[in-house]
Amino acid sequence: MMVHVQLKQGFGMRSTRIMVIALTAGLVLASCNKQGPSSEEMTFRGDVYLNLKNVDKAKDYATKAIASDSKNAEAYMLMARIWATANNIDSAIAYYLKATEAQPENLEALYALSNVYAMHKEYDKALTAIDKAIALKPDSALGYNNQGVIYTNKSEFDKAIASFKKALEKQSVYPQVHYNLGSTYAKRGDCASALTEFKKSLEQDPNFAQSYFEIASCEAQKGNNAEAYNQNGLGFTVQNNLQAAAAAFMKAIEIDPNFAVAHNNLAHMYLRANQRDKAIEEFKKAAGLGHADAQRLLANENISWAKSK
Repeated sequence: MMVHVQLKQGFGMRSTRIMVIALTAGLVLASCNKQGPSSEEMTFRGDVYLNLKNVDKAKDYATKAIASDSKNAEAYMLMARIWATANNIDSAIAYYLKATEAQPENLEALYALSNVYAMHKEYDKALTAIDKAIALKPDSALGYNNQGVIYTNKSEFDKAIASFKKALEKQSVYPQVHYNLGSTYAKRGDCASALTEFKKSLEQDPNFAQSYFEIASCEAQKGNNAEAYNQNGLGFTVQNNLQAAAAAFMKAIEIDPNFAVAHNNLAHMYLRANQRDKAIEEFKKAAGLGHADAQRLLANENISWAKSK
């Protein structure tokens, strides 16, 4: 089609030239785009739709991406995630396998395949997949951690412990691994070692709520019920479940009225709940029982307390 342009002098002529150039560029772009989006672009669009929980659109783009490029491992992984979202683990496994066939050294695909096998309780196949991932990246703590979790699920606790320790050799600051190692010790009946690992996980991440609950379980097994409730209270506090935290701390105090730490923890919980008067009362009780932090806090506020008899 011919484009008729009426030329004008001065600024008008320059403007017309720009319009012609822009129109020409537009025609070139339109010609380039006749083939449509690439397999990678369709995979990206499908991933966006999956994150938006539009599964039908995501599946449509994943199908088109695979049809466009049968070697696109990311497209197979997207389809696997779509099926996993629908709790169709068999189909998820099938597509993760296709991803590893398309790209045998894709670590993400191997980790995901191992995870879904483990979810399906096919632990030997899960180990095969994670062993391949470890072979590809032997310095990764994640691979050994996942290997340890699988061994724990198989009740092969000695192998699990060895895997977790290997993970910590690769990455010493890893709260999840310390927690997993502690859980494995606990399942083997070694509460002392379990407590050590749970406490290490909290040293590295004080907000690792599950470690508080596991410590509580170990303390209850030892008959330390007041401390068990106190640890549960800390876990609930981290989860911002303040009502459950208050109930746990109060139960600890009911068991041991002279438990200064529980009084102090209850006071801090009241502060988070904007209940200052109740917090001050508990700080006073903790201070009276010799809790140094509570004493310093009250002293800074010029609040007196009575030493407990």
